Amino acid sequence: MTKLSPEERAKRLEAVQYARATNALEGARPSPLVQDLQVKWINGEITIEESIAEALRHYGLPKTPEPRQG
Repeated sequence: MTKLSPEERAKRLEAVQYARATNALEGARPSPLVQDLQVKWINGEITIEESIAEALRHYGLPKTPEPRQG
């Protein structure tokens, strides 16, 4: 687990709140799994990459390819 500064934790919380609000405008709600992963990311328990990988694995979705640069 990574020790986050209060500022970093606040930024992560704001990002999750924004994502949830944006999705709510479209009628979508995060699943319990996604809510749990969001809390773990906010608290520095997992990275965003680990969060995405776990959601993809849980829902049986393929990994997304890395964007090409250049």
